[in-house]
Amino acid sequence: YICIDCDYDELCCTTCLVEDHGLLPLYCIKTWNGSYFEEGSLANISVVLSLGHNSSLC
Repeated sequence: YICIDCDYDELCCTTCLVEDHGLLPLYCIKTWNGSYFEEGSLANISVVLSLGHNSSLC
């Protein structure tokens, strides 16, 4: 993965992307498909942003 909105142009794995962007749901990511980077989504890698309740489930 690569994040279009971050200041650094480093590739990162799924785990690092979730750790670094778990609270940045509006950032745009791209996913390497083997040939080129295509539009990606944090939702596609199970990033969930809980609102309210101190980020715990209801």
